[in-house]
Amino acid sequence: LALGSKAISPLDFTRMWEIFTACSSLHQNDSFCQKYGNALQQVVSILSDNSVRLLSFPADNWFTAPNTYAKSGTSRNFVDGRVCWWKEKFTVCVWVGNLDASPMLDAGHGTAGVLRYHVMNLL
Repeated sequence: LALGSKAISPLDFTRMWEIFTACSSLHQNDSFCQKYGNALQQVVSILSDNSVRLLSFPADNWFTAPNTYAKSGTSRNFVDGRVCWWKEKFTVCVWVGNLDASPMLDAGHGTAGVLRYHVMNLL
């Protein structure tokens, strides 16, 4: 799922991200958060490090804002793209695609990532 190799619904993808919001704020003392806290912190570190993103994205990408923890994904043949992001109590996931399932012109970071960036600024 982390690599985007399994197709899941946008709603299920969003629910997966709620673990970061829950363990970073309200439920830090839950047994799950305590047991997997180190692993969650490592994932947070990777998802917030723009130098790691440079392997896949340009230096000036839609995820360079401070405290941005984001992951994008693009389906095979660019039929759809998604990006999820969280900060404090907000989890935001954006899905984009063509209604006729034709390929998009850009990957998830360049389509859903743009929308996520603007929603982040509003929040």
